[in-house]
Order: sequence, then C-alpha cells, then structure tokens
Amino acid sequence: EKLAEKFQIDRNSVDEFALRSQKNWKNAHDKSYFKEELTSVKLMIKKKEVEFDMDEHPRPETTIEGLQKLQSLFKKNGVVTAGTASGISDGAGAVVLANSEALKLHGLKPLARVAAYSVVGVEPSIMG
Repeated sequence: EKLAEKFQIDRNSVDEFALRSQKNWKNAHDKSYFKEELTSVKLMIKKKEVEFDMDEHPRPETTIEGLQKLQSLFKKNGVVTAGTASGISDGAGAVVLANSEALKLHGLKPLARVAAYSVVGVEPSIMG
C-alpha cells in the first residue's frame, strides 16, 4: 500500500499485473521451462506418501473479474488483496561453490564464476 501511494499505482494496474504474473507462470509451467531446475519432494502425510512436484501458490485459473471482486486487505479502497499479495510460502535452494583445486580433485566442470557480490536491503516499513 505504501509503494502504491508513493508511486501512484492504482488498483486496476495491480490487478492486471497479478493476472499477467499468473498467466506467465502457467505458460512457463505448461512449457516445462523450469523442469530441470526443480525437484519433487515426497513426504509421509497421514501414513500416505504424497509427492509435491509443483508450486502450490500459483492460481492459473485467475481472471481479472475475480481479482476485481476481492476486498482490499490493509486499508479501505487499497490496492493489496488476497489475489495480489505475496503468498506465504517456503522453498529451498542450493549452490555448490568450489575453488579450482576442488574442481580438479573431483573432476568437475564449473557452470559459472562468481565475479562480484553485494548485499542490499529495503526499509522494513516499505517491504516488511
């Protein structure tokens, strides 16, 4: 809400962005763009093995009409709704870093080289 106010972003623009994001996810999912970058996880739930093999948060059936019907969450006539807010989710990632000696020792071929890095942040009052 603070960013929308600061940059004069209206509700319709936020809803359209959310819809476009859902469509982009569906397109990428349908074309298996990230298949090689994801792995499934199998968990025992109520004595039954359940496999999680795709994100649970995306809603590819989202429509602009559905988004427009949602009430704002944080202030009257606000722009953030259940359909446009970031979902509560978790995930994991991994990176293997190695120096040239380790690459030779283990017969590995590097995929990338770290050239630089930085750490940045945003005021908590703006982005939580």
